[in-house]
Amino acid sequence: MPFKFNDVQDLLNEKKKKAVVQKYKGSPNFCRMFVSLYGLGLLYFIFNVWNRLNEIGIGIKLRMVIISLLFTNIYSFYSASKKDPGYLTKENVETVCKMYNWDGIYYVKKDCYTCNFIKPARSKHCSICNRCIAVYDHHCVWINSCVGLRNYKWFMMFLLTFIVICGWGSSVMFQLLVRNHNMHEVYKMKRFDIRSNSYKNLTDTDTVMPKSKVLSSTDSSVIQNEPTDYFYKPEDASKLSKEKWELAVEEDLINPYRKPSLSNTKMYFSF
Repeated sequence: MPFKFNDVQDLLNEKKKKAVVQKYKGSPNFCRMFVSLYGLGLLYFIFNVWNRLNEIGIGIKLRMVIISLLFTNIYSFYSASKKDPGYLTKENVETVCKMYNWDGIYYVKKDCYTCNFIKPARSKHCSICNRCIAVYDHHCVWINSCVGLRNYKWFMMFLLTFIVICGWGSSVMFQLLVRNHNMHEVYKMKRFDIRSNSYKNLTDTDTVMPKSKVLSSTDSSVIQNEPTDYFYKPEDASKLSKEKWELAVEEDLINPYRKPSLSNTKMYFSF
């Protein structure tokens, strides 16, 4: 029996019906992986490096500063991941609506049909958390939470202290590496073998650079009062009319949410 075109079309339609598109619904695995790597690195530093800090002239005062930064980093990470990022509810949505006006381009006055209340300007419904977030920036898999109005300061503090700690740790490891090389101990210790380029794994460069990029982007978002999500796409860009889209790309378009840098920073740190 010959195979007809209609049979092929029916087969394709049947496959489309069976195809299921699954959205990422969030997972704590990235957060757990980061905590595990963080803990292993910290244990290595405590048992293999801490007692050798005096060899490169690091005294008790600087050690206390690093310990303080370490505790600040851990607490800010916990706060960013566990505290309310700015969840919108029917009780607080009216208060948040008064913070910003809708610009009619990126943020249009309309309801969130999932949460069943009006969407304030600069808010967004996170498909992963399934909640509306005030002053939504992005959903971070490393803290397994959104970054929004109420945990923005903790997220920034975590990034800043993490970069300082990694940078200081890289400097310490490099100084110890050079010292061992000068004492001809490097040839007795395979883990410090420069010829195998193993020292690269000890310097945290691959960790510091991405974190620095995230921090610079976050700092820019705070100073200019433009969340990360603002840079990538306007809300419902495909639904915007041609007139609105042309206006949105004009060079002289003024961001209505941009305030003086100090005012922007103060706003985020006041929550």
